Amino acid sequence: MQKATKGKKFMAKLPGMDKERSPVNENDRHWASLLVKQLQEKRLLQRKVNADTIKKWAGHFKKLRKVDEISPDRIDNVLRWYVNHMRDKYTPKAFSAKTFRNKFLDIEQAKERDKKQMDLFEDDFDVTVIQNDENGFDFVIHYDQNEDEGLE
Repeated sequence: MQKATKGKKFMAKLPGMDKERSPVNENDRHWASLLVKQLQEKRLLQRKVNADTIKKWAGHFKKLRKVDEISPDRIDNVLRWYVNHMRDKYTPKAFSAKTFRNKFLDIEQAKERDKKQMDLFEDDFDVTVIQNDENGFDFVIHYDQNEDEGLE
C-alpha cells in the first residue's frame, strides 16, 4: 500500500512544460503592443487596454514561440503583414492575441496567397507615359507576349 503525502500534489512533467513557464520576452511584449495599437487605430478593439492586458497578450505570443514552436522571424513577418491586411476580405479575423495564435496558420496562408497574387501581376506588363500635343498624356501598355501565349 502506498502512503499518501499530505499537502503535496503529484505533478507529472509534460512535454513543453518548461517552455510555458519561461518568462515572456521583449519580442512578445512588442508584438502584443503592436497588435493592440493597430486594432485600436482601426477601431477593431474598443475596450481599455492596460499593462495586465499587454502581459496576458504577450503570453499568447510566448506560447506561439515556445509551445507551437514558431520562429520569431516567422511570427514577425506574419504579424506585420496581418496589421496591414486585417480588414481585407479574405484575411482571417483575429482581434486578440489568443485568436491570432489560434488562427496563425490561416493568417500565414492568407499572406502566402496574397504574395502569389501580387507575383502574378508584377511583371505582366510595362506602362509608358507619353505627353501628347494637347498637354495631356497618352498611356501605352506593353504586355509580355510570353504570358499571353501561355493563356491560350
